[in-house]
Amino acid sequence: MILTESRVKNMKAIIFYYSNSGKTKNVAMKIQKNLGCDIISIEPEVSYGSYFKAIGRARDEKKKDITAKYVAPVVDISDIDVVLVGYPIWFSKPPMIVLDYLKNYNLNGKKVVPFSTSGSTNVKTTLNTLKEYIGKAELCLPYSKAIIFKTNFNKWIEKVKEL
Repeated sequence: MILTESRVKNMKAIIFYYSNSGKTKNVAMKIQKNLGCDIISIEPEVSYGSYFKAIGRARDEKKKDITAKYVAPVVDISDIDVVLVGYPIWFSKPPMIVLDYLKNYNLNGKKVVPFSTSGSTNVKTTLNTLKEYIGKAELCLPYSKAIIFKTNFNKWIEKVKEL
């Protein structure tokens, strides 16, 4: 967890993310470098392990309707305008630990900016599920970093800075 005090154009942001392999962490750190905002990593108490182990465990959790135990501080976001939420895409959804973590917050009136990493799935496939967990927040500017298609991070982050 890295906490800083910085603003971009009067916007106050925070990043919440989960990264299994390090790819989502890399994107989160790049965002943090550009925005100068607080960043919180959501860590499972027991690692999901390699991609195939993680997918198998996530599938089991989904079938049993359980969420893995995780560690992440719950912080005061009352003065936050923009919440960036990062995650790998599993079964066209964010991992349950990310969704469960979001339940700790009242996001009404805030802008939620999802970003994801994937081999081939676009973040747009996760948005309906994410909407169920963000209350009356405004979902905006979703970003995907996937192996099979190129996205322009620099153009996207400039739009985020305008929020």
